[in-house]
Amino acid sequence: MQVLEEFIRALEEEIEVLEGLIEMAREKKELVVLGKVKELQELLNREARALLALERTESERQRLHEALASEWGMPASDLRGEALLDKARELGEEGAGRLKELLDSLGRAVNALKFLNRENEDLIKQSVAFIQALERELTGGGAPTYSRSGDLRPESPPVSLLDKKI
Repeated sequence: MQVLEEFIRALEEEIEVLEGLIEMAREKKELVVLGKVKELQELLNREARALLALERTESERQRLHEALASEWGMPASDLRGEALLDKARELGEEGAGRLKELLDSLGRAVNALKFLNRENEDLIKQSVAFIQALERELTGGGAPTYSRSGDLRPESPPVSLLDKKI
């Protein structure tokens, strides 16, 4: 059946894009840990392009899902996951085996990407907290000890580590 074959191709393409995003998420983790800001920015640009591709493939998959449901005489909302697979098997579709593999792969890819994104989000939050703590330590956490003109402020807090070094 033509629509099922197109749907399978759309799933394959979407999974390929997701796998690329998974690889980028792993690379992002490494760049965050190593503090490679320039390389991280380049990766984020690549990731933005991949997300546009994912949006396009997802839209195509949705369109084909609706066409498949229409061809099979069902509402698209009733044709999700296992129901889609069961209907393909019931109709004796050749692509039912491949469809199962792809649906399983899609689920694994989405879960892996969610996990890596949460992990990277936590790393970034930890990095920001570390930078803020370091900044507080260096500046004393309050107003500077000296005014813009270089005069000592009479109401200044204890001298900060940065002021001690200077």
